[in-house]
Amino acid sequence: DGRGSLTQGSGGLSQEVYFEVTAQPLPHPAYVNPDLWEKVVLNLLSNAFKFTLMGGVRLSLAPEGHFAVMRVQDSGVGIPEAELGQVFQRFHRIQGQEGRSFEGTGIGLAFVREVIEQHGGSIEVQSEVGQGTTFTVRLPLGAAHLPADAVHAGGVASPQVTGQALPYVTEALRWLPAQEEGAAEETGTPEESPGPVARAAPRGRVLVADDNADLRDYIRHLLGTRHEVLLATDGLDALETARRERPDLIVTDVMMPRLSGFELLRELRGDPATHLIPVVMLSARAGDEARLHGIEQGADDYLVKPFSGRELLAKVNSHLGLAALRREALEREQAYASELEARVRERSREVVQWRDRYELAVQSSGHLLFDWDPETGHLVYGHGLENITGYSKEELGPHVEGWLNLVHPGDRQRLEAALSKVVAEGGTYHLSYRLIHRSGRTVQIEADGQMVPATDGQGEHLLGFARDVTERHEAELALHAANAELRRSNAELERFAYIASHDLQEPIRTVGSFAGLLSRRYGEHLDERGKKYLDHIEQGAGRMQTLVHDLLQFSRLNAERPPLRPTDTAHVVSEALVRLNAAVQDKEAQVEVGDLPSVMGDGPRLVQLFQNLIGNAVKFSRPGVPPRIEIGAQREGEQWHFVVQDNGIGVAEPYRERIFEMFQRLHGREHYVGNGMGLAICRKIATQHGGQLWMDSVPDEGSTFHLLLPAVPAPLPPTDLSRKSRPLGTAQN
Repeated sequence: DGRGSLTQGSGGLSQEVYFEVTAQPLPHPAYVNPDLWEKVVLNLLSNAFKFTLMGGVRLSLAPEGHFAVMRVQDSGVGIPEAELGQVFQRFHRIQGQEGRSFEGTGIGLAFVREVIEQHGGSIEVQSEVGQGTTFTVRLPLGAAHLPADAVHAGGVASPQVTGQALPYVTEALRWLPAQEEGAAEETGTPEESPGPVARAAPRGRVLVADDNADLRDYIRHLLGTRHEVLLATDGLDALETARRERPDLIVTDVMMPRLSGFELLRELRGDPATHLIPVVMLSARAGDEARLHGIEQGADDYLVKPFSGRELLAKVNSHLGLAALRREALEREQAYASELEARVRERSREVVQWRDRYELAVQSSGHLLFDWDPETGHLVYGHGLENITGYSKEELGPHVEGWLNLVHPGDRQRLEAALSKVVAEGGTYHLSYRLIHRSGRTVQIEADGQMVPATDGQGEHLLGFARDVTERHEAELALHAANAELRRSNAELERFAYIASHDLQEPIRTVGSFAGLLSRRYGEHLDERGKKYLDHIEQGAGRMQTLVHDLLQFSRLNAERPPLRPTDTAHVVSEALVRLNAAVQDKEAQVEVGDLPSVMGDGPRLVQLFQNLIGNAVKFSRPGVPPRIEIGAQREGEQWHFVVQDNGIGVAEPYRERIFEMFQRLHGREHYVGNGMGLAICRKIATQHGGQLWMDSVPDEGSTFHLLLPAVPAPLPPTDLSRKSRPLGTAQN
């Protein structure tokens, strides 16, 4: 007999729970399996302490007639009357009860009843909510009710300390205050001392999956000194952790929420990334049938709860060692497979080479493939021979001479020379030549090929393809002829424009001269209308003379192309401003010129270009606003980017490209004079210099003209004149 107590601190309060044991002598022995009986007692006591928050737990043993009666009585939360008939059913759990912990599988009491019934006994329960619960176990005395082979005749077994109580003790220690729990952990258990297997096992990463926090902590405490332990609260959490962390071993419970242990096992075995991870299953189901079911599902091992810590540690270490051996074997197998693959590649090299050659040729053209052996003259054709030549392979024969006989006489010598060169020097060849079709028409052929080095079983050969480019060739000839005709027509047009402009100047000058003479001599005799008519004649003659002059200049831009040489644009802009001095002074314009570079160009034409741009900026100024013009340049790669910016009237976006066309005016002559040729001439000059000209503008704010001109090339490095070339084969003193 004995009495003890445990004290639990909660929220600053202290609650003492006593434990009382009463045992009376039995008149006759009761025959039990010690291991199973120990599990029965521990299960009942664990449940009693879990659901007893205050009061006590009594364990009693006494004879009653021909039975040994054990009672486990507590003053806990009790069991609702509607649940009493189901507490011994497998996996049944009572929801909403207050206890020290809430984890559990619902098979503990079912296990207890099965063990007691195997011993020929019975178990019953009485309970009242809020008052407590009493479990009564009755076992027959003696061995008359048991099979003869089930009775051990060695006498009464002496009590022994086993590891089966450790999970229950660990769970109870968790209910103690922190200092007691720490003291208990420091004490340890004999079965946790490392044995020879543990010391020899490799350190690994072990994932423990169990929805019971007490059991998770117990296993973590047991394995943590030797291995890195990862914890998962259920099957789904374990699956995600396994895929993310790739542990070396998984220890998992069978009954878990969201994803059971067997469902977790199926997911692991179905994933190539995790299918080789060893899995040890934990379950309260005992017996060979349950163990075989676990192994059949793909588990590497199976342990029945409650289990020995030493047994779990030994199995973990054993499977980690086996996993390491499997990895080594897999690495050796992969190395052997790699060596075997290399041998296969070496043996099939010829097949791969032929495949690559033909795939390359097909991808390059898709026309007539050929393979020619220069040593034997043997020529192999692909598909498309008849489409190009009109002859079949049988008609041309297997020798290259059959193909050469179709080549145009004027091209055969050139083809044979090209073939001889590529055979002698190797590499590739490209050639265009004419072929005589079976119908008698001439076919333009374009051929490409490459010399392939000799391989086992085949010497050096020419691999390539030929294609019919007759249509393209005829189109190119037609295009060349059209371009030549266009150049001739343009030249004639330019000459006509030059001659017409030159011949028009004489009658225009005559009209202007006589109009001026009439104005001086007879102007005072004319009335106002006559003077107005005479003035119109003079102005028209002047505009016509200016227009003819601009046309003559535009024609000269096409007819004359002076060479480009380094030209100082600062001097060019200065000359343009001198010519525009009167207009600049008249408009009181301000012109700011930045640092300007030298470019490749023609000085006179660049002066004309900048004179037109600056003149436009002065001419198209806003009324009452003095023109302000800024000129600058910036290097951009191999070109200089010039900017001529003003604050004038601007140009709307739809007209920004139109103003560069000939005779295009956006304003009437009564507002701004001109004939619409200036910017057309500017763009022509920019294009002839290999540059570009465009504009940005905002109406009523101003315009910016952008001009690209080629930069002066950097000078070449100095040549070492002391190193002179000499004929091959001559000596040097």
